[in-house]
Amino acid sequence: MCSAVNSFETVTVETELKRRHFEVEIDEDLMQILSQKAQQQGVALNQLVNEVLRETLRQAA
Repeated sequence: MCSAVNSFETVTVETELKRRHFEVEIDEDLMQILSQKAQQQGVALNQLVNEVLRETLRQAA
């Protein structure tokens, strides 16, 4: 076994993971359109949904 492994120092690490997930019902026809647009744009579905919501809310403000 390599002696370098024995030279590592044990450290204490504290992490705080923050994930936010929200469940929202979306009509099937809208979901199909969103999925197609996300694929066409080469972005993740959740990214597209966030962009659409932000733009819609910005325009409504």
